[in-house]
Amino acid sequence: MNKNLVTVAKFSAIALSLALASGCATVKKEDFEAVKATAEQAKASAAQAQATADAAKASADQANTCCTTTNEKIDRMFKKSMNK
Repeated sequence: MNKNLVTVAKFSAIALSLALASGCATVKKEDFEAVKATAEQAKASAAQAQATADAAKASADQANTCCTTTNEKIDRMFKKSMNK
């Protein structure tokens, strides 16, 4: 399970617990909806952060591949120059 989703679930559980423990015998629908909306916002933010991290990783992987290819070319050129 995604670490961000676990965090969102924990936040939602804590927020709901706090709402229940705040002295109210019952949770008002508005309070529950506010907690739910906050959890949904956190979930959306986590998904956006994950997408950004995935894009950054893909970019880093591409740069690493390019660097490896360049190093291999330089090594071949060096070896070729040493043979002459």
